[in-house]
Amino acid sequence: MSYKVIPFEYIGLDRAAEILNCNYLDFIHWWKERKIELFIELDCVEDSILLSKADVDNNEMKAVEFKVPKMASESLYSGEYNLSNQCNEFYVNNIHKNKVSGVTQLSGIASGLWKASREITKLIINDKEIPYAFHVESYKNDMELLIGNGLFFNKGDLRILKKDMEAVQDILIGKGDDVDSLDSAMLLRLLSSVLKVTTSPTSSKRPKITQEYIASSIDELNIAGLKQNSVNKIFAMANKLIKSMK
Repeated sequence: MSYKVIPFEYIGLDRAAEILNCNYLDFIHWWKERKIELFIELDCVEDSILLSKADVDNNEMKAVEFKVPKMASESLYSGEYNLSNQCNEFYVNNIHKNKVSGVTQLSGIASGLWKASREITKLIINDKEIPYAFHVESYKNDMELLIGNGLFFNKGDLRILKKDMEAVQDILIGKGDDVDSLDSAMLLRLLSSVLKVTTSPTSSKRPKITQEYIASSIDELNIAGLKQNSVNKIFAMANKLIKSMK
């Protein structure tokens, strides 16, 4: 198989399968194995509530809430919380009073590519209705939004990024090993999260580290590209480190 040039930043699964000569169900399989990521494409979804935005100076997300309604009104017209890039958009057009917390939040219209949790993505894959409001984040992690319930998505709304299509081409020709190709910083983050719970001075008994715990940590840290034998390897590495500390 020769490498194909991918002329799109992202694309639907049917079209991606046509380009790479495979089946769209293959992408679902690779997503389940955490080899690729899948996103949903929003089409001018209104009343999306802005939860957080990237704090460029500190390289982290910050909550967007206003205890003083006047501050929210000023932000509504400032344009500071609008987002526009090649793959997604969010434009603030209203303010929203949270009845539970009493704070005022910004709401607006969301379009383009956004990433939902794995649980929500599974519902979309199975063409099941999403029964509650859910969070999404910009594919570049610039913003997080709360999307209202009552919306219906199906597999046709799923999208794959260019970089993941390129990763699929590597899979199809059997190139590389998923653990060896992992960013070392991401692997260290995962192992650090495992060790953190095992070295707590307030814990009288260290928790048992299982494959399920490792898999859960992978989900929480948004680490893509691991299959089961890699989870087993990391499990063995974590337990070896734990034993060396006893």
